[in-house]
Amino acid sequence: MYKRLRRNFIVLCAGLTGIVLFVALLFSYLLSISQLQAQIESVNAYQNQMVEHSLLKEDHIDHAIVREYERDFDMLIFLYDNGSYIDIADGENHDEKNGLRTLAEEEAGRLFAIAEISDFIPIAYASRDIEVIGNDGTQYAGRVVFSPVSVGSWYGLIMLRQSTYLYEETQLLFWRHVLLFVGLMVVLVVVSWFLARRSVKPAEIAQREQKEFIAAASHELKSPLAVISASAEYLQRDKELSAFPQANIHLDAICDEAKHMARLVDDLLLLSHIEASGLLLKKAVANTEGLLIAAYDRCTVLAQKSNHPMRLELPDEPLPSIEVDADRVLQMILIFISNAIEHTSTGTAIEIVGRNDNKQVIISVVDHGKGISDEDKRKIFNRFYQGDKSHNSKNNFGIGLSVAAELARLHGTSIQVLDTNGGGATFLFCIPIH
Repeated sequence: MYKRLRRNFIVLCAGLTGIVLFVALLFSYLLSISQLQAQIESVNAYQNQMVEHSLLKEDHIDHAIVREYERDFDMLIFLYDNGSYIDIADGENHDEKNGLRTLAEEEAGRLFAIAEISDFIPIAYASRDIEVIGNDGTQYAGRVVFSPVSVGSWYGLIMLRQSTYLYEETQLLFWRHVLLFVGLMVVLVVVSWFLARRSVKPAEIAQREQKEFIAAASHELKSPLAVISASAEYLQRDKELSAFPQANIHLDAICDEAKHMARLVDDLLLLSHIEASGLLLKKAVANTEGLLIAAYDRCTVLAQKSNHPMRLELPDEPLPSIEVDADRVLQMILIFISNAIEHTSTGTAIEIVGRNDNKQVIISVVDHGKGISDEDKRKIFNRFYQGDKSHNSKNNFGIGLSVAAELARLHGTSIQVLDTNGGGATFLFCIPIH
């Protein structure tokens, strides 16, 4: 239980904090991208303006300056004098540059609605931003500028630079934020685990001490109860006391209460044994029908005392054998029947049902009482829980179903609680066919 509690605590703390952290890092990432994009646009605009003022305002264009700008600003520059391209051949990737220039000229012609740049005669300064995709798929962003120098004379300028820088920086920012998120989540899980351990530890210690006390007390009570029960039974057989009816009534009460207390002590010791070291089942191949008949015979007398008819329903075809600890499975069935007797009205039938469901045998105990509410179905296997608050039977300690649930778990199965048609409750569990 405490392992599950610690796990839930860790998931809750780390999960909620992780959501807040994720939102904060996402906001930081988007803000960083926005700032980076604005910074890149500002730098590009400044560089473009510097190139424009340096090259388009001069009467003579220095080729060395053009190459310097290309190198320093990591861009490609194409210059035009009255529509004629000024070839600044430097021997490096000349064919690739010419291919990009042709694509840029086509994009500029589309934006300015001209067939050829040489046909364009600007009457005022004009510029446009362009985007070009190279033959290898690389994206370029650039700017086209036309600037009149004198009447009938003008310079043209196309600047291109790769658009991959923003993408690369974006990817770098993304993975930085991912690694930061993962690292912080690891720290959160470790801190949550430490806090969960410290928070749950006092309750865990208290419950362990409580279980140890219950186990020790149960063990100490076992011998005195056996003496009380044996002494009371001896007195019941004493012929001299038969003349005192009132004494026999008290002796019967002592015997009944001693048996009830002995059963409680046995259940508590069994649960303590299971929780402390785990109960070793003595599994063997068992005849399913013989097991159910034994349960029926054991409970018939008990049911008759409280006027509950017992029924055993078996299929026409013999049930297959199962590999179980027969005594423990029988104990589970007896717990269900005892529970049905305690919580149903006198005269209502109780049924033991066995059926074959392909690869498993389903064993059910069916009663026709008031049934169990959905809320109680989730709690009835808790130790000492009693769903019916008005039920004051001293025979019911609210621990039998806890024992049955533990025995079912040890057999690798679980107990299901269903509503009986017409009213009542059905307890069933499945055992694989041997």
